[in-house]
Amino acid sequence: MTNDMALVDHYDIVLGTSDDGHPFLTVNSASPYAHNLLVNRGLTPRAHRERALYFPSLDNTFADACRLIEEAAGALFPVGQRPLSSVLDLRWTTHAMLPGSALEPNVRLHAGDLPVTATVHYNDPAIHRALEDAQFQPTSAGYALPTDMDEQDQAQACKQLHGELWVLDMPSETYLGIPSPASLAQLPYSGVSRTHAWTAAHIEGSHPSKALRAVLDHVNAHPIEPGAEGLYRLEERIDLLSHLAYRFASRAVRRATYQESRQPRPDLGEQVSSLGDTAGMVAIALAHYTRALSPLTALSTHPEGTATADAALRDDLRTSLLQAHECLDSALHTLAQQPIHQPKPAASPKVPYHPPHRRGR
Repeated sequence: MTNDMALVDHYDIVLGTSDDGHPFLTVNSASPYAHNLLVNRGLTPRAHRERALYFPSLDNTFADACRLIEEAAGALFPVGQRPLSSVLDLRWTTHAMLPGSALEPNVRLHAGDLPVTATVHYNDPAIHRALEDAQFQPTSAGYALPTDMDEQDQAQACKQLHGELWVLDMPSETYLGIPSPASLAQLPYSGVSRTHAWTAAHIEGSHPSKALRAVLDHVNAHPIEPGAEGLYRLEERIDLLSHLAYRFASRAVRRATYQESRQPRPDLGEQVSSLGDTAGMVAIALAHYTRALSPLTALSTHPEGTATADAALRDDLRTSLLQAHECLDSALHTLAQQPIHQPKPAASPKVPYHPPHRRGR
């Protein structure tokens, strides 16, 4: 019975290897953010039976490709705060046991059809115990899971066996019936490109009012709407304002420290107060943007909601975004009233230069 990759349908994140040895990642949860994140980490989506499989560049070594897959999978966790129980890792371990070398597998799992079967290539009692612990039963050709075991339980059994073999340092290979990625069509990428993403680097070293003005111009030029792009923009904005609030607070502390270590200056006191107020307003704007995450996520991931619920969520989203923008406007107005200048150390008094007197000959 062909399973059409049914084993990987029961986990949010699945890591596997094509039948010719290329690691891949696939995501089953409906996360509009996941596609953008994976593509921006250098993974290429390829189509296989109405499913998107994400592969690193085919030029990578197996070790580098596995590292990219692991990093991408790790980055997906904060998106839905998924527990480890929602991740299925069935990648080959024949290349991972000894860096730079490929080992013959002690066990080969064949999961292209159900029930899953196993072939043992190294007669070790520990391997047989691991197979039996995972409910594999002896057959004339090796081992197989019970025919009456459902797909989810078979997937769990494979996960358990894979983990036990790894602990025992027994390399294994799991064949999922995935052809070479070179033979799979690349899927078009219509997500948000991070090439022109606004990051903290754009405001680093800028004058406070100039940095805040640049952030406001960016906010006005990129409105947030429900959907994958809106979620990305909101995440980007939260990150940006976190950095901006820290910069203003840090600058206020430095100004206060500068004033304490030197002769007090009234203008420095005003600058410290202005920077502190600005940092506070930016932080409040950050809180409003964070509050907007809930309605934006609901509108982006559950488009089938009722008209009444949609209207309430959109109103909540609009209110949070408007309040955030008002806080940023107030912060800019505060800075405009109090110019912030870099403190300059007092100049040393000039000492007249007298050339040495030479006695006449």
